[in-house]
Amino acid sequence: MLKSKFLKQFTIPPSSFVDDDGSVEYDWIFDKKCVFSLTIYPDGKVGYAFLIGDVSGSGVSYLEDGNLPDFILNKLQETFTQSERIE
Repeated sequence: MLKSKFLKQFTIPPSSFVDDDGSVEYDWIFDKKCVFSLTIYPDGKVGYAFLIGDVSGSGVSYLEDGNLPDFILNKLQETFTQSERIE
């Protein structure tokens, strides 16, 4: 489902788990200064949080036709790009 739609484009798989309420959480932890967390709820709500160096942010949005909003995908891609600089 959603996993196959958006995770294919990222080479590093996240840790993931399903909560009792049916939400699915994905976490990419590259180091203590490069983290991205994404939670997808059964109603289509999407929570996200990130830390890239000294910049952090979080928010809530909704799936758009079953897909993650572009700004969340862009921030996730930015996290991956930063993680490559760390390695």
